[in-house]
Amino acid sequence: MAATLRTIFIALVMLLISTGQGLAQWELTNGPSGSGYIRCSYILKDGSTFFAGTWGGGVFLSTDGGTNWTATNNGLTNKYVSSLLKSGIHLFVVTDAGIFVTTDNGANWAQANNGITNQANSITLAGTNLFAGTFNSGIFLSTDNGAIWNPSGLSNLGVNTIAVSGSNIFAGAFSYSDESGVFLSSDNGASWTKMNNGLSDTMVTSLAVSGTNLFANVSSGSGTKVYVSANDGDDWNEANNGLPNTSSLFAVSGSNVFAGTYGDGVFLTTDNGTSWVDVNSPSFNKFINALAVIDEYIYAGTFDGGVYRRPLSQIITAVDDYSNIPVEFNLAQNYPNPFNPSTIIRYSVPNVPLSGVEGSRVQLRVYDVLGTEVATLVNEEKPAGSYEVEFSSKGLSSGIYLYKIKQAVL
Repeated sequence: MAATLRTIFIALVMLLISTGQGLAQWELTNGPSGSGYIRCSYILKDGSTFFAGTWGGGVFLSTDGGTNWTATNNGLTNKYVSSLLKSGIHLFVVTDAGIFVTTDNGANWAQANNGITNQANSITLAGTNLFAGTFNSGIFLSTDNGAIWNPSGLSNLGVNTIAVSGSNIFAGAFSYSDESGVFLSSDNGASWTKMNNGLSDTMVTSLAVSGTNLFANVSSGSGTKVYVSANDGDDWNEANNGLPNTSSLFAVSGSNVFAGTYGDGVFLTTDNGTSWVDVNSPSFNKFINALAVIDEYIYAGTFDGGVYRRPLSQIITAVDDYSNIPVEFNLAQNYPNPFNPSTIIRYSVPNVPLSGVEGSRVQLRVYDVLGTEVATLVNEEKPAGSYEVEFSSKGLSSGIYLYKIKQAVL
């Protein structure tokens, strides 16, 4: 069929190149960094106070939304933190030297290891009871805010992670035998059942609950994989479409699940793991050791890179629009805007066939206010779908620019 050129849509949108910081996607807070890095998914908020556990720097707190951080380690004899938990007035921290507790926001710490016979890895709250996972002695239970701990099963296993969903307690356990995997207790830790059906790998490093879905991050010989169960672990299915094999931890905001990776940044699924979308930005440290959804932000602790934050509305709205199959030709507002040195432009090519159409060529170009073309971002045939492209201001003066998109039907 001969090719005919048909323009079906043209859009003009203003964007501003700013010489200042602009509206960054991921904003780097003023700490903590330098004295250690934020590890695991343990950034939390109590009232107006934020706490962050670091690997080598102990515990930091912030009272201004994460803009500034102060170390609060009096009595904390080990500053290698692997977990944080708030329960009422008690703040618990798991370190290489065991569990510590404070009731005055970290001004004073005291050990809380009575009864635990091995190094603790994790801690979580189920109702009013505390559960601690250990390196190779299973799980311990405390009913008195950590004053006394008693064995609570899985005694020959290491427990990396514990998650709670209603009356169900899930433990990600590991060993060098076939006992690794996900275990379920429905009787407050009195007994445990292995729940590995569908898990091709069983070295579980993290768990997360989103509604009726349970997510598991599992280490394999080729990296890591994510599995999802919709029936309390009875069956598991792989959920790695769009996700690199470097995932390590999760953060949950309603039905939205974020995955932090080691070297590839942060990814988001809005469809229970069916697909994942990259939600990173330029100049963002992609080695993620902590993720936490707090109020209207998601916070990310990075390896030797401090703590970043980003508005949830910016990420989730953009990804929701991006993940749907488009039904119309569309050009979205760039973000961030103003920006320096780069910005992201999203556009959609519809899944609505035109009579006699075999394909379409999309052109996306940037112009200055005089109409001079300064950049061609896209000039190729595109199937139906949603796309994004990065525009860099390198070599351009600060000012107002326009971008135009058109579709040529072949």
